[in-house]
Amino acid sequence: MNAVTKKPSGNPLSLFQKPSKPVYLKMGLYGDTGSGKTYTAGLFAIGIAKALKSKKPVLMFDTEDGAGFLMPLFEKAGIEFNYVKSRSFKKLVEATREAEKSGSVFIVDSISHVWEELIEAYMTKKGRRFIQINEWGEIKTYWKQFTTAYLTSNINAILLGRAQDVTENTTSDSGQKDFQKIGERMKGEKYMGYEPHLLIRMDKIQDLQKNIINHVAYVEKDRTDHMTGATVLEPTFEAFKSIWDAYDHTGVHTPIDTDDSVDHISSPDYSIEDLKRRRTIATEKIQNVLVRYISSTSNADKIRKMNLLKQVFGTDAWSEITDGPIHIQRVTFLEEGIDKLEAACKKETGISLADAKLSLKKKAK
Repeated sequence: MNAVTKKPSGNPLSLFQKPSKPVYLKMGLYGDTGSGKTYTAGLFAIGIAKALKSKKPVLMFDTEDGAGFLMPLFEKAGIEFNYVKSRSFKKLVEATREAEKSGSVFIVDSISHVWEELIEAYMTKKGRRFIQINEWGEIKTYWKQFTTAYLTSNINAILLGRAQDVTENTTSDSGQKDFQKIGERMKGEKYMGYEPHLLIRMDKIQDLQKNIINHVAYVEKDRTDHMTGATVLEPTFEAFKSIWDAYDHTGVHTPIDTDDSVDHISSPDYSIEDLKRRRTIATEKIQNVLVRYISSTSNADKIRKMNLLKQVFGTDAWSEITDGPIHIQRVTFLEEGIDKLEAACKKETGISLADAKLSLKKKAK
């Protein structure tokens, strides 16, 4: 039975509460082709389902057609196993939420394909075959929908990914520049490997004398600190039992607070983008005031408009108003000048705002 999510015990009036043991294992496996990722994930899922004595099925988001090869393992163990075959990022987010309600363990194999699909979808939407540097932030915002669901969901989850080289620029003694491999990480969004509680890199070692391949698990990260740095040959769930036992599987799951701070960001926020937007709005309103009261484009009326601008804003050059310096004092000056210009136009023309709008409407017809 899955644990129930509720607020931990402690002083209800305090922001800080007494911590509790983790409830759901968030695991990551990555490695090259043939390193044993999928098979190991299957063994772990079966071990977890048996340990929980759960009647709920193990669920899999399958991007590599691997579910069919795992099926015999689950049939032998007598555990229900269902999957969805897709590489769609949108469907992965939906599947994560559904798995939380109806599954005991959720396997994603492989997250690398889903990341690639999201990038492809983004480029298709933009109608080009490249990503501009300023667009990666938007893509990561989309991706956060999954990482938030993965970390906060009430289910044990196993995330699989392919290995990708991590390189750095090097310069030889002769001045030759090159790239040097300094490690590996899970292929996909750059920081995906930071998310799991337990991160394992899988590898295969060929024994030429015996003509066999051994699969090895390197524990790169274990937040329970029971097996960090350990090497396990032909890994099974039982080999990681000390980690599993560190979790409180019948306890209270305290999800990460994902409330954003939008309401705490001032509006306007005084960024350069915000100031440009406000200046554009202000200059459009200034122009609209002039058109409402003096719609004629005769030379005499053009001079009247210029005189009104000079009177209120200190310049009769329209470009100086629309393209002036961007800072809060200047933008505020333009915004405050709108009402002043309205009053000056009423005095100049001798008509009310209602009459000015009516006159403009008639001319439009």
